[in-house]
Amino acid sequence: MKKISVLAIAGVLTASFASAEMAEVKVGGEVRVRNVVQNDYDYNDSSSSGDRTNTTTSRVRVNVDAKIDETTKAYISLQGTNVWGAEVDTAGAPNTATTGNDTEAVDVSQAYVQLDQLGGQPLSLKIGRQILAYGEHRLVGSFEWSNFGRRFDALKLMYNTDAFSVDLWSAKVRDANGVLNTGNPSGAEKTATSDEEGVFNGIYATVKTIPTSTLDLYILQKKDSTAAVEDDFLTYGLRLNGGVAGVDWTVEGALQSGTANDGAATGEDKDANFYAVRAGYTIPNTPSIRIGGEYVFASGDDDATDDDDENFDQIYPTNHPLYGVTDITATNTLSNLKAWSLNASAKPVKGLKLLAEYWNYERDEDTLGDDQIGTEWNIQAWYALTSNVGLHAYYASFTPDDAITGGGAASDDPASNVTLQIEAKF
Repeated sequence: MKKISVLAIAGVLTASFASAEMAEVKVGGEVRVRNVVQNDYDYNDSSSSGDRTNTTTSRVRVNVDAKIDETTKAYISLQGTNVWGAEVDTAGAPNTATTGNDTEAVDVSQAYVQLDQLGGQPLSLKIGRQILAYGEHRLVGSFEWSNFGRRFDALKLMYNTDAFSVDLWSAKVRDANGVLNTGNPSGAEKTATSDEEGVFNGIYATVKTIPTSTLDLYILQKKDSTAAVEDDFLTYGLRLNGGVAGVDWTVEGALQSGTANDGAATGEDKDANFYAVRAGYTIPNTPSIRIGGEYVFASGDDDATDDDDENFDQIYPTNHPLYGVTDITATNTLSNLKAWSLNASAKPVKGLKLLAEYWNYERDEDTLGDDQIGTEWNIQAWYALTSNVGLHAYYASFTPDDAITGGGAASDDPASNVTLQIEAKF
């Protein structure tokens, strides 16, 4: 994809919106730079390969928010990402001086139209490329830690009152037959070489009238078809979130049923579940010192060759930093996982937040004769340089166990992660 100026595109869009009668246009955005240093992610500090990576990435977004009239708005977010040093030649042509991927191209992060007060009711309709994110993002999240983020091409209907709210949506996540046939100059025909198609439908309701808490109820449908996967199952869940007198809590659980394919057989019966419990206490008369704990369970499959798929499917989540920050695959996936955490946080001075976590991980069903995955501890800090500029830094260490190393004495060294990020929003 040819690289183009994000600001130039935003300027054209802003001018177009501003020319519309009654349009009110706001332009904003962000610049984010992150450096990540990883050591010994092969769990062997004497190895000559895979021991150290040092990567810096950037993300730039420009957002145009236009209020077209009293009940209609349009929103466009353009995004450019790059990996420092990935260009072959800093003065080269854009189509030859890149690594051959689209990470350095400008893309559309969001683009939708929203219609409010339909029929004079608190009912809205959002159509286009958009974020879907609910609860703690365990099952449906925007995945903002990624340089790209998670977006959906969707139609979403929203009803919102003081007592409750309901979102109903349908998103297209895969459509191989939706690719225009470039061999036809008219662009009218579609390719017909594949039946691959994926849709994600859901209803998410929030009850706001429960004392000290809110209750979320949801049903999610994942229907995805590829050459290797045939998924068509429902996820039924609830989430209770609240707090009183310094105590806060969140409890969430979900069941999955339908048909799925874990790669070993087709037409398997989906029978999986997950739950998470989080609680904490903020000590009064302290600089917001909070002591907390958490337990997470997601079912695994004890026999991949039978007709049952018991692996919980995390659907479209934001995992980082819900289960630690080293992002080890075995610990950062809400499937076949049992994990508990102790943590403490504080805000010792204005603009500064500190967090320390300890995590212990194991599998629900073991794969290498041992269900112990390992442990992680991390120390994190957030500091607001100004109201619009913030720093985030952490150091994390993961010590592996036999469930991912197989018990080899030469592969049980801790892995470490040092991350520093600066983000400016305007």
